[in-house]
Amino acid sequence: MANKLDPMDLKQILTLHLEGYSNRKIGSVLGISRNTVNTYMQLFAGSDYSFQELLGFDTPALSELFSSHTTLDPVRHNELMLYFEGVNKARNHHVLAVIERISKEEIPPIKLLSDRYFQIYDGKKYPPKYIISIAHEVEFGFPLGPLPGVSFENEYRNCYKYIK
Repeated sequence: MANKLDPMDLKQILTLHLEGYSNRKIGSVLGISRNTVNTYMQLFAGSDYSFQELLGFDTPALSELFSSHTTLDPVRHNELMLYFEGVNKARNHHVLAVIERISKEEIPPIKLLSDRYFQIYDGKKYPPKYIISIAHEVEFGFPLGPLPGVSFENEYRNCYKYIK
């Protein structure tokens, strides 16, 4: 639950619950996720106070009890963000390195069969499947392509069907 509701929202949830609204209906009325309502209802139920007592709390007291609640662990979040940043840099590095390599070599004629799909980089056109194949070779030691001994054109295309 990344949503942090203000104390007025919390009071509205409590009021609607005490009036008999379901969590789904409360979410619909307030324009928030039913899961957010469910989470706060669990927090309310787990507190040392009844729903009526919570409704009687002033804004600072409610804010102190519930508004700052989030299930996000900021340390873990920062670690993940740094990890994904590194993954993106590595991926971009491979693709750019491959484009540089292709620029120095000649693209095989069979790779230029498509006239509809090209990756444009620095004003030049590159076949995207060829880029992916060579990037795969850089990363794993062999180019992405059909199984050895398979020469059917459809089979060659099928090796890319999951890459979008």
